[in-house]
Amino acid sequence: MKQKFVITGQKPLVGKVTISGSKNAALPLLCASLLANTPVELTNVPEIQDVNTLLEIMAYLGAKIERPKKGVVRIDSSQLSAKELPHELVSRFRASILLLGPLLARFGKVKMAYPGGCVLGKRPVFAHLEALRCLGAMIKTNHYLQLSAPELKGQRIIMKETSVTATENLIMAAVLAKGKTEIVLAAAEPHVQDLCRFLNKMGAKIKGSGTHTLKIIGVKQLTGVKHRVISDYLELGTFAIAAALVPQSKVSIHGGEPKDLEAFWNKFAENGVNFTIKGKVVTVMHSPRLKPCQKLETRVHPGFPTDLQAPFSILFTQANGVSKIF
Repeated sequence: MKQKFVITGQKPLVGKVTISGSKNAALPLLCASLLANTPVELTNVPEIQDVNTLLEIMAYLGAKIERPKKGVVRIDSSQLSAKELPHELVSRFRASILLLGPLLARFGKVKMAYPGGCVLGKRPVFAHLEALRCLGAMIKTNHYLQLSAPELKGQRIIMKETSVTATENLIMAAVLAKGKTEIVLAAAEPHVQDLCRFLNKMGAKIKGSGTHTLKIIGVKQLTGVKHRVISDYLELGTFAIAAALVPQSKVSIHGGEPKDLEAFWNKFAENGVNFTIKGKVVTVMHSPRLKPCQKLETRVHPGFPTDLQAPFSILFTQANGVSKIF
């Protein structure tokens, strides 16, 4: 049965909205929990299908999963075992690639189908494989991804591209690798920073979070902790755009981290949007006299987020003049 959204327009958006936990943060945190030798508890976990599928894979591997209430997940990975990841689950979503690093670090081997059903080249995993190869992984690729490493050893690694998930995979492998690892051209998005905070709380030794150079000293074990998933800055930006566009709207957005969207707010101001930021509360009002933007170009964090380029371009359709998108 096909699903659909039915939208009735021409109604103002008025009131308060609270931002959800970040999917892009929750998924790597769940994968990283497999590195802990004692239980982990994550709060503010979004209730979405990707999370459900990942937890199903983790349970298949032997993790004990508890969900005592909405937004809370407890993971006990003490009885985890090294199994080939089931194709029917791995092929459902791309973020399953994030299991490579932690499983390789824990068991010295991992075998899985290509994530999301993609083949190499259509949605490349090259950056992931090359980064893990630098730590000592031996790699075979055919219909599966098969990695093995009797021992991971720290190295100075220059990323082939500033990939968020490849950076996260490398971080999760490097925290248990022998010696020192330096990651150059690392991604610095808020969810990468959250992963570093989480791992450091568990006993990892990571420096440089929030920059494009990370330095990691490998440790022998990690201990479970309680951690709150960061809010979704992309959801924050999306609600802000909607409030600016819809006539007679005034929306107060709570629970987000406005500092994660500095480039976004800069373009909001250039565009003539009527908004205020007080602490962690953003208030956006309908802005009928929008100005054109000379240049909107996406960049790696802290630049303008790629995922907000498309919704932001809708603002330009209401601006008085020509805006340029790159």
